[in-house]
Parts: sequence; structure tokens; C-alpha cells
Amino acid sequence: MTKGNGRALADPSLPLDGVRSFNRLSGPDANSCAGCHNAPYGISGGGGDFVGSVFVLGQRFDFATLDSKDNVATRGARDENGESLTVQSFANLRATTGMFGAGYLEMLARQMTADLQAIRDSIKLGQTKELVSKGVSFGKLARRADGLWDTSKVEGLPRLSLLTATAPIRRRSSFGPGIRQAM
Repeated sequence: MTKGNGRALADPSLPLDGVRSFNRLSGPDANSCAGCHNAPYGISGGGGDFVGSVFVLGQRFDFATLDSKDNVATRGARDENGESLTVQSFANLRATTGMFGAGYLEMLARQMTADLQAIRDSIKLGQTKELVSKGVSFGKLARRADGLWDTSKVEGLPRLSLLTATAPIRRRSSFGPGIRQAM
């Protein structure tokens, strides 16, 4: 019931199952990372052949059909502004990049994540702290007096990074039962 970018389908009456579960244009359509990152010689972590190229931004559509009769935005033939899509305009074709030598990027991301989580864990009720790691600022995170997190001044982190299913206190929030806004 979600598209490739994690957002809810524009039309929940058409779930992505059966014949709608695979679409080369609005992916994801690989069964594993190695499905695309396997060159040279089938080695996991490599680049990909042209046929393994990805359509960047295509994942924002439920199931890209480019059917001109479909008028629902991001369902199949229209973008977020209601404009008609073409093969040339709905996404950008990119070759799958080689991942060899990218381990340092992953380690940097892990270190930065640990730094940001340590800052989050040190914030007391009613306190606000700068989120900075490795010289990169991610704005400010505040913890309200009632224990809820204020992420309105956090920058550069995706929404899903700001949600958690655990709560520091036993209260309900506007995110629904048991869902807290945090980092």
C-alpha cells in the first residue's frame, strides 16, 4: 500500500499486488542489491549493465502507466502538479553505480548517525540542542516539557528518520497510538 518512496499510494483502491507488483518504470523491481550491482563478473557490489539502469524519481508514482486517461496525480500518468507525463519527463535514467570503495561512505553515515543519536539521547525535557556531526549541521532538535519531540527545526533528514514506535513517556501523540515524533 506504499510506493517506492515509502509514501502511501495515491489510489489505495489499486494496491500493488499481482500484475501490479512489478513495474520497470516506477520500481523497485530487483529481488536483491546484487540484482543491479553485479558487474564485473557477477560480483556483488559492482555496477550494473545498461538493462539494470534505474529511473530516478519514478518511485514517486504508484504504478507508472503513462496512460493519458489517468487523471490522478502520481498514480500513473500525471505528476504532482497534474501535468501529463511522458517517457522523457517522468524520471531520469541513471546507470546503477558501482559500490566498490563506498564502504567509507557507509561508515561515515554510521558515525554521523551515532553522533546524532547521542545528542538526541542527551536532551532533557524542555531543552533544545544543535544537531551537528562531522561539521555538518542538521538544525535543532527540541524536547517539549510534556516529553514529545519538536522536529520542526531539523534539516536534511528524511521524515522517516524522525519517527519512532517507542516513546520516552506514556502519552499519546497526534501520530496515533504508540507513535511518537522523535529522531
